[in-house]
Amino acid sequence: MLSFKINIIFQKILYLILLLLQVNFFNLFGNQDFYQLNADNSKIIILFLVAASCVLWAPVAFSTFFKAKGYVKTPFNWLIISFLLCWVAVLFGSSSVYQISLRKTINLSYYYPIVAYFFPFAWLVKIDFSFVLKSLKIFAYIDLLFMLIQDLVLSFGGRLFLSLDPFGQQMFMNTGRIVAGTDFLLFACFVIILARKLNHTLPSYIEVVFFSGLVFHLFFFAKSRMILLLVVAIMTVAIFFNSSKKFTTPVRLLFYSFCSVGILALMNMLIAKMSFFPGIGQPVGKFEFRQLLIT
Repeated sequence: MLSFKINIIFQKILYLILLLLQVNFFNLFGNQDFYQLNADNSKIIILFLVAASCVLWAPVAFSTFFKAKGYVKTPFNWLIISFLLCWVAVLFGSSSVYQISLRKTINLSYYYPIVAYFFPFAWLVKIDFSFVLKSLKIFAYIDLLFMLIQDLVLSFGGRLFLSLDPFGQQMFMNTGRIVAGTDFLLFACFVIILARKLNHTLPSYIEVVFFSGLVFHLFFFAKSRMILLLVVAIMTVAIFFNSSKKFTTPVRLLFYSFCSVGILALMNMLIAKMSFFPGIGQPVGKFEFRQLLIT
């Protein structure tokens, strides 16, 4: 079916563009106007791409909905649908309660429908998971490579050639550290390890180099203790589960108990620092919240 193949091509192109936006074009091309347009609270570009993706995906979805072979239920479908319905209800409720126009209400919360990308993305994953995973890995490798090059250039030449977003610039001015892309690299690390675990295979040579480079970058240059802790925890759990058949039941129980205590201690620290409850310091803003996650 020609339209089906064309849809796959368009979905792959849109997915690659979304990845490029996620890594801010590897921080090589960017200015204040671009970052303002693609800021965390102003996802105009991403929302446009998501809308285009859903429009392209809709005909294929309707054509395969009634076919037993073409339609497969996707987990979390109703969660996403419920979220979007709640968003619509909140729109009308907010417009009524605060006595503002519906258009202005939509302008204040138009980035929430970005979660609708779940549907075309889940379809693309089922059609060509290998492409989705390989693209994510390649982007992660390139992003980390530029981060390491920037670290070395800054250490030996004192020059910053990457174009950082406002948060990255402020962190660099305040601490001298480059923390751009650490959240994406952490996510890529998790996906790579999870994919290897599901396939019951060992990491490849380039994946091991990526893990090593990520730890090196986080420990010596970015100095993101929280991200570094999460990366080490993910790799430790993965190594343990890959070798768990060799361990006795008491050893596994001891490991599970240790992990549980560590998770509870981490949650307690985060709750205390982010001041979720009254009387424990002052609430943190968005910048302070992101700063906490990478310190």
